[in-house]
Amino acid sequence: MESIENKAFYECTSLTSITIPGTIVSIQDKTFEGCDALESLYYEGDIAGWCEFKGLEYLNKDKVYIGEQKLTEMTSIVIPEGVTRIGNSAFYNCTSLTSITIPASVTNIEIFAFMYCPIENATLPSTAITHIKNSNLKTVVIIGEAAIGSNAFSDCASLTNVTISDGINGIGNSAFSNCTSLTSIDIPNSVVSIGDSAFEGCSNLSTITFEQGSSLNSIGQYAFLNCTSLKTITIPDSVTSKGIGVFNGCFIEEATIPSILAGSIGNENLKAVVITSGEEISSGALRDCPSLTSVRIAASVVWIKQSAFSGCSNLETIIFDKDSQLSGFFNGAFLNCDSITTVYFGGTKEEWNKISKTNAEILLSATCYYYSESNPFEGEGAVTEDNFWHYTEDGKTPEIWSKETV
Repeated sequence: MESIENKAFYECTSLTSITIPGTIVSIQDKTFEGCDALESLYYEGDIAGWCEFKGLEYLNKDKVYIGEQKLTEMTSIVIPEGVTRIGNSAFYNCTSLTSITIPASVTNIEIFAFMYCPIENATLPSTAITHIKNSNLKTVVIIGEAAIGSNAFSDCASLTNVTISDGINGIGNSAFSNCTSLTSIDIPNSVVSIGDSAFEGCSNLSTITFEQGSSLNSIGQYAFLNCTSLKTITIPDSVTSKGIGVFNGCFIEEATIPSILAGSIGNENLKAVVITSGEEISSGALRDCPSLTSVRIAASVVWIKQSAFSGCSNLETIIFDKDSQLSGFFNGAFLNCDSITTVYFGGTKEEWNKISKTNAEILLSATCYYYSESNPFEGEGAVTEDNFWHYTEDGKTPEIWSKETV
């Protein structure tokens, strides 16, 4: 016999003990309904077989033994690869269960499968998340190739460690909102979207790392709203779409971002910005950032729009990267930026002089350095005037060519 049919022991009110051999592969619905006197059920199979059974909702799990182990005394369960479903109430009220591993092969988890299980540590596919969500959850490893669903871990205040495996393609709306113990998150290059309010209210989140070669193309509105511990952020150039208020309520001090996000990171604490891509810095993007002292602008930027840096009263240094395609400035681009003293331009003096400064007059009074790969003050054809710069070995930091050899 391989199957116990529907209602096989229905209302067997005198049944006190039953042993189910491991050869049974199927238990159907309502098999144990009304077996109120049942004191023990011994299943001689394994966890894989148990997961596949139906008709478990009427069993008191405190009376169940799998092999020689009492089900409600199990603290850790690893469901083997190949299992495709976990039945209704399979682990209902297993109050000792704090660790669970669910393989990606599981595609169907039925209602109440892990109800009242105080799971703290879980490895599971993204499709299984809603079944283990609870206030005790501390560590999760998310596997598979689907997106993390909306509200998947919202309000899991004890969650401190999250590992998102390569293959996960999205993070849903409010997926980690109000996970107040979460301090860091690594986002693999398979993730293409971060939903609205995905990390809203993660007040201790201080580190967000995107894997090199990221495919991220969209960030939803208020994605990092009120992530008050976030001081430094680097967003990949692949992002081409963003919602409003992405970093509202954050106190970011240093940002490395594509130009599309320039209007999302401005705040009174911002000190340094690197614009890594894009053709323009939009109107008012970084307006009134009083702590901003340094800006580095990608070579691809052609236009700096109206009031883009207006009111950045402590801005001192602007770096236009090597091979800069800059064409000009719109009205008030650097209005009231009276502290600008140094401009590193990623081109020649002739190219700099061709760019109209009508809307950026403050740049005329700054000391301007022109890019040169080699020291122009040395060797054949050496110059004796003007100022020049190049990158240090990191390819990011400007260094002035010395005139000492002149």
